[in-house]
This record gives sequence, structure tokens and C-alpha cells, in this order.
Amino acid sequence: EVVHSMLGMTSSHWFTVIIQLLSRVILVEGIVYYPKAQENMFVYGILFAWGLTEMVRYSFYALKITGHEIRLLTWLRYSLFLVLYPLGVLSELMI
Repeated sequence: EVVHSMLGMTSSHWFTVIIQLLSRVILVEGIVYYPKAQENMFVYGILFAWGLTEMVRYSFYALKITGHEIRLLTWLRYSLFLVLYPLGVLSELMI
């Protein structure tokens, strides 16, 4: 994903992508190494927010590369973050 942004294949700046990637890796490592964190219900919020975001985003990119567009998917790609971003941030902070 970082390489894609460096090559201009996505509109995201490469530094933003690196920061997001590192924050996710650090958070996941913390959850893995601290069993108490694994019991926290907010782990499900993270999994839901991250999982749904990635499914929509990569489906959108795959269709875009093939020259297709599904209007609902495009709308979800650019609107779903209004709900999922706060859910993800809240869940990350609560762990």
C-alpha cells in the first residue's frame, strides 16, 4: 500500500499511509502481547471498523482498475468513514 501511494496508484500521501500502517501494527502487537487487552470488548470495534473499511476500499479499487463502477460501493467508499473512523478511533483509545 505504501508503494502504491509512492507510485501514484492511490491518492493517499505515502507518509500518511506509513503512519496509519505503523499505528495499526503497534496496536495489534500490543493486543497480541497483552492477553488482558484481548478480553477487551473494544477489540471487536477495531476488527469491525478495520475489516469493513478494507473490504469496501479494496473492492472499490479492484473495480476501478477493471473500469467498472458500482455507485453504492463508490458512495460507501467515500461516506462510510464518517461512521467507521470514529468507531475505530474510539475502540483504539479504549483498549
